[in-house]
Amino acid sequence: MNLTPDHFSALNRAVRTILSSTRASETYAQIVDGLPTHDVYKDYYGWYRIDYETNLAPSKEATEIVATYRKVFDLGTISVDEKVPLPFSLTFAVEAVAQSYQKTSTNSTEFPLRLLQMAAIVCHDIAVYLYTEYDGGIRKSPLDFDPQVPVPRPPPGITLPPLPKMPRRPAELFHEFYMDWEHYPAGVADLVGYWAEYQLFGGVVLFDPGISKTKVCYS
Repeated sequence: MNLTPDHFSALNRAVRTILSSTRASETYAQIVDGLPTHDVYKDYYGWYRIDYETNLAPSKEATEIVATYRKVFDLGTISVDEKVPLPFSLTFAVEAVAQSYQKTSTNSTEFPLRLLQMAAIVCHDIAVYLYTEYDGGIRKSPLDFDPQVPVPRPPPGITLPPLPKMPRRPAELFHEFYMDWEHYPAGVADLVGYWAEYQLFGGVVLFDPGISKTKVCYS
């Protein structure tokens, strides 16, 4: 990524601060696992899952993978050319965003928002990378797993209607407002990227170019 030293330093410092947080470690470890934890899934999933109820924390293996990735992560190897994916590097389909960040003075009032946008993109793409690298997760539920809630046996003479079939999501980590994976550059992996943004930033980071170039929205 060709940024001025000041712009690169600010972004590198922001991303490394995020990656060093417990929140980021747990978020990315869940992506490596392919499995949300008990506390996290209840915030967005919408129905009961026995395999999530018993998952109290990311696995040790996933946590170690994320710790290793954090050590070798190099923002300088990120490429804006999506045709050149490199090991331990990320792919940007957002050259225009990077250029806007580059053109914004570090002393301007707009700079912190441009920095936030870039940091969110990097964190999103880290999630895409990890999800893809570990094929959806090292502990993901098998394709034949039935997420149905067990139904108690009714008293004699009473017939209960069958429960509706629980839909199988393309990925187990997702944001309910961003499910059109067929239209996303990274496909299903982008679902996980938006979920990671929600976990790390409190929502998917959007910028409204209409009323103000520096207006930030969360969803």
